[in-house]
Amino acid sequence: MAAVSLAGSIDDARRLYADAGLPFPPIPFSMENDIVKRGETVFGTRPADPPLYSIEAWVGEACHGPDFVLIGMEGHGVNSWATHFYFVQGRLAMLMQVSAGGALMDSAETSTRVEGAWEMASNLIADVSEADRLGKLPPGKRLVVIESDLGGSRWAWVHPQSSAEPEWEASDLSASFSAATDVMVRMQDVA
Repeated sequence: MAAVSLAGSIDDARRLYADAGLPFPPIPFSMENDIVKRGETVFGTRPADPPLYSIEAWVGEACHGPDFVLIGMEGHGVNSWATHFYFVQGRLAMLMQVSAGGALMDSAETSTRVEGAWEMASNLIADVSEADRLGKLPPGKRLVVIESDLGGSRWAWVHPQSSAEPEWEASDLSASFSAATDVMVRMQDVA
């Protein structure tokens, strides 16, 4: 196996997504300068170990880990590929895995689906930031959203310092949408 050069930046990551015909994930500007190449098709602020495709292995980091962002495309076989946006910053953690890049997938449909996922992520980042600024989030808790086309979706409010298993809310539609609805209700709940 050839060694992967880790020289790379946010611009290289943008090229990767553009070359794949996919929209770029909504990385906050404050984190962009810390993005470096972490693998053949992975970029982020920390090493990507375990592989991004193994989304369940990242749940503990999302619940209890420090801030980071990882993006990239990973998969296997002809049609089991996904684009990933793993984002943890303060009161919000999102692990998003969207099917993309399979040989049997329609590229326009895939791009539209990915764009919708990134738009939902961008809105959730803004909504959680605003709700936190207004003091509307549960004290000491982080909103953790797991959104995967390949493995199901769920969300929970988690105490980052607690080792207790989160009380996950299953989501038939979209964990991001369900979590965003919870945040919006909290913001409208003016005392």
